[in-house]
Amino acid sequence: MGNKIIFFKLDPLLEKALFQVAGNVSEHNFEICTIQKFENKSIADLLKNEYFRGVFLECSTINDAFFRKINIINQLSPKTKIYVFSNEITTGLVSLLEKRKIEKIMLLPLSFRIINKVIFELKHTQNLTVEPITLKLRKLILNSTYSEVYSELFIICTNYIEQISRANLSAQLSMLRKVVLSNDSYSEKLKNDFESNFTLNFSDYELTAYVVEFFIFDLVDLFYQEQLIRKKPFFLNVFECVNTQIHSDLFLSNVAEQANISASYLSRAISKEFGFSFNKYIQIKKVEEAKKEFYFNDEKVIDVSFKLSFSEPSYFSKVFKKIQGETPIQYKKNIILEKEKAGNKDEESCG
Repeated sequence: MGNKIIFFKLDPLLEKALFQVAGNVSEHNFEICTIQKFENKSIADLLKNEYFRGVFLECSTINDAFFRKINIINQLSPKTKIYVFSNEITTGLVSLLEKRKIEKIMLLPLSFRIINKVIFELKHTQNLTVEPITLKLRKLILNSTYSEVYSELFIICTNYIEQISRANLSAQLSMLRKVVLSNDSYSEKLKNDFESNFTLNFSDYELTAYVVEFFIFDLVDLFYQEQLIRKKPFFLNVFECVNTQIHSDLFLSNVAEQANISASYLSRAISKEFGFSFNKYIQIKKVEEAKKEFYFNDEKVIDVSFKLSFSEPSYFSKVFKKIQGETPIQYKKNIILEKEKAGNKDEESCG
């Protein structure tokens, strides 16, 4: 495949920046075709005769003409990735992303780092078909409250791992991350924290429903944190406090004080955006941390309870059962059964 890309009638400054990155940086070195007017016949002739790795275009208005452009490119060159620059993420653009009509939405203005990253991905990543269940899960995350997604999480993850082959699961989780975090406005700190937890190199352990759940929970958690940060940027301080101090005692009053906002305001915002109280959110975060300790480190219940700053193991067990629907002991027993089941599947496949 060649390294050719198309710029469709871009803002002159944006086009200049893209030229500089795509055409002049040695590791990319794309051949660039610029088109100022989208004429169906000339575009058809161009796409029929040559393969273009990517197409970049701006979206000032979502209308029938814009959808026609996208459809023409998809029909004539289905393997060409389409990148859309926009001042906002609209439902129309999200719909195109969900239907795999476009590859990525990028909010303006852009930075050199973002442009460089997109061009690098365009050159080095392979095409990967997004499984329907991956898009279904993304739609659930986008259209539901945090509490609704969390209540269905383990069932969703069990179905997810059953419907996707083991060989393709890591790639689909990577794609899920990509289609959920579909723009580059996420706080670098939070994204880096997520990446450090899950590098998507799952070779060190079996991809059981538990591991998939841990990954998707952290992805959902990041998504909903960012939704609130976009509306109220100072909430970045709230979530940095929660994420870094989850093993400590975290109460509404002390988190609000550290974030320099009122406790009542913090409480209202979390309840509105997440669908449950701040205290329940902290309990959920602590329970998820406990589950990882049980799964990856085989920690004892008493040790995990103190590690997460619960005053008594009995209280920890009560909270765990309220959130998870089973006691920590039962959860640990189910982990053993799940790992044995995964091991047996691998033995059968080898045989």
